[in-house]
Amino acid sequence: IDQYTVELPAPAEGYSVFYDGTEVTAPKSVLTDNGAKVSFEVVIAEGYSPKNMNVVFGNVALGYISLSGNTYTYETPIITSDGVIEVRGVEEITFPITLNKGTGFTVSPANQIVSYNKTLEFKVTLDDAYALTAPTVYVDGNSITGVKNGNEYTYTVNNIISQPMISVSATKNPQHTAIFVSGGSVYTFSTVED
Repeated sequence: IDQYTVELPAPAEGYSVFYDGTEVTAPKSVLTDNGAKVSFEVVIAEGYSPKNMNVVFGNVALGYISLSGNTYTYETPIITSDGVIEVRGVEEITFPITLNKGTGFTVSPANQIVSYNKTLEFKVTLDDAYALTAPTVYVDGNSITGVKNGNEYTYTVNNIISQPMISVSATKNPQHTAIFVSGGSVYTFSTVED
């Protein structure tokens, strides 16, 4: 009986490979009889997506034969020659964050990308006419509090595991009308701030 070598890949960022119930820690050559098939698992790590994953044996793209949680089971076609298995396209999960300036404030950075389970940090700087009251910031419907430094507030959101919904607003400083009388004349000021 002829035998052929099937090479399984070493683990890489975002996934590991198992053969015969054991994790493959370096490229592994499996000696296989002519006409046999090789089964193996690709386990996707937390924070990574298999959405664009391609598993290839030689020039043949393989489809998984079963899926359990984050474990994909594959089987080669019937082996008739040596071949190499490759795993491609496993990508880190990231979340694009865009925060726009609004009436009475600016946000920085305006655009950033946060990786899965990482921390989002941003600053809200209030215009002087809005600086008496802290900005109102909600993340996924929950109010959060920033650390104040002058007119600037720093906000930190830990462990981002889904696309956050963030809203920011600022409150204009209160204005009052002041009236005073001097020497028989009445003076009115309508834009006096606290």
